[in-house]
Amino acid sequence: MKKKTILVLILIALIIFLIYVKTKDTSVYYVNIIDENSEYNGVKYSSMLLENFKNREKLEEFIEFEYEDYRITDLTKAIQNNEYIYINDKKHTLQNALIKADLLTVNIGKNDIDYGLLKKEKEEIYNYLDTLLMDLDILLSEIRKYTKEQVMLIGYKKIDDCNKEFIEYFNLKAEKICNKMNVEYISVNEDNDILNSILSKFTFK
Repeated sequence: MKKKTILVLILIALIIFLIYVKTKDTSVYYVNIIDENSEYNGVKYSSMLLENFKNREKLEEFIEFEYEDYRITDLTKAIQNNEYIYINDKKHTLQNALIKADLLTVNIGKNDIDYGLLKKEKEEIYNYLDTLLMDLDILLSEIRKYTKEQVMLIGYKKIDDCNKEFIEYFNLKAEKICNKMNVEYISVNEDNDILNSILSKFTFK
């Protein structure tokens, strides 16, 4: 009798588990924040991700906040002020988007770095980059107030060999900040497939 009871309980548990697996929501609420039209090999990484999720029937919603000429500190303030956009007449606030996001990709800081590279002295550039890194730390801390899900920071591309030293320095330090914040850092270089880099780090939950 006890064996039958145990078998029945195991069967019930198995059925419940299978129902859970079948009905589990694995759709992705994807949020992208950029400070420019970020293209890699002529295609926006967010567009590539969007197409991938759609093809796999995994997309719940896609929200993109694009801020032309924004600096890192500007984005931090935008989150604190809970700025919003309208998509198809529907209002989306930054804070709510961060809360709902299953995946958040962030690509901001290019405007800051470009400005810093205009400085003439090496020491000036490094000091400026260190200030930007502190701003990035504050930004990621602000983002982490609203989302506990997967956040990915897109790295920074070197424009030419003249700025390679500074970009590599910034990327190395930025990656360390990401590790501290439990943020995935996505390296960007000529050999890197940014779409597969993001997908390899993203886990459907």
